[in-house]
Amino acid sequence: MTGVGLVGVGVGAVVGQVTSTSRGANMLGSIVLGACYVLRMIGDLGDGRLTWASPIGWGQEMQPWGADRWWPLGLLVLLAAALVTLAAWLEGRRDLGSGLFPERSGRGWAPAWYATPLGLGLRLQRGPIIGWASTIVLSALLFGSVVKAMTDLMADAGGIAADLLRGIGVDALLSLLLALIALITTVFAIQSAVSLRADEASGIVEPQLAGAMSRTRWAMHRLLIPTVGSALLLLLGGAGMGAGYGSIIGDPGQAGRLALCALAYWPAVMVFVGIAVALFGWVPRVAIPLAWGVLAAMWFIVLIGDALHLPSWILNVLPFSATPYLPYAELTWPPLVIMTLVAVVLVWIGLYRFDHRDVQPE
Repeated sequence: MTGVGLVGVGVGAVVGQVTSTSRGANMLGSIVLGACYVLRMIGDLGDGRLTWASPIGWGQEMQPWGADRWWPLGLLVLLAAALVTLAAWLEGRRDLGSGLFPERSGRGWAPAWYATPLGLGLRLQRGPIIGWASTIVLSALLFGSVVKAMTDLMADAGGIAADLLRGIGVDALLSLLLALIALITTVFAIQSAVSLRADEASGIVEPQLAGAMSRTRWAMHRLLIPTVGSALLLLLGGAGMGAGYGSIIGDPGQAGRLALCALAYWPAVMVFVGIAVALFGWVPRVAIPLAWGVLAAMWFIVLIGDALHLPSWILNVLPFSATPYLPYAELTWPPLVIMTLVAVVLVWIGLYRFDHRDVQPE
């Protein structure tokens, strides 16, 4: 994980020199890392050659739970060093405050809805919204290939193995893949939520608050993007994966079924949005790194929590762990209701503090 993270640092350093805005750098970096992930996934589904074309695949090939190979870590460190060196070289050859690729001039006019907080937010976040929606669709299609491979395995299996796979295997796999769709959606939701702080730091928010617009109304308009957007992305991912799986088994109803199963993760996603808003209200200067740190810590605990011998109650209260693993498990409403209420309270706490503190630009 550290090796892949170092490569991510290098990628971020390079794209920061190429683009002239942080939003452009985030979008370009996300595309690069998403392509690396797709290469690794396609390689794992095939003969494994494309896995070695991705730095994420190098980290996987260390096999920390099996072969314990150390030499792929050297490849990751070398690539990270090369990327940082390239970034330093590019930084010395661009103008201060701009990127290697100049920013395009905007149009001389703008529609009226750009003057609203929601309209401006959609305009500023159009790149991430399109990028994450495309990522969700692509991931759903790739996950459909995984389900197809499992279905083929069921067809070839026999005896007890076939009964086990037909009984729980496919639904368990679908549940895991839906959780990955939810993780991607959570990344989008946090990126959108922390833009509240990014706009405050850049000074964009002050002209919007200079008129009759209240702080709470401004923030609520902007929070419609991660709130509604995350629900739509979950439905899109679940429906896409269900459509691919349904075409395999001849059941078109799987699209609607898995779309609703994916939507069960919406309260968990909103908890992370609530955490980001609460941090924005109370500790704005460190809200962005802390919001990402909370997500990273949660996913790290989910991955290796059993190996750390953490108490089961810690694992069970995490948003993703508390969400029923549909369609493998039965739907239970109390965790979803509780997480929704927690998200509402966290958002209220953050907005209350934002309404009573000074605007803190960088």
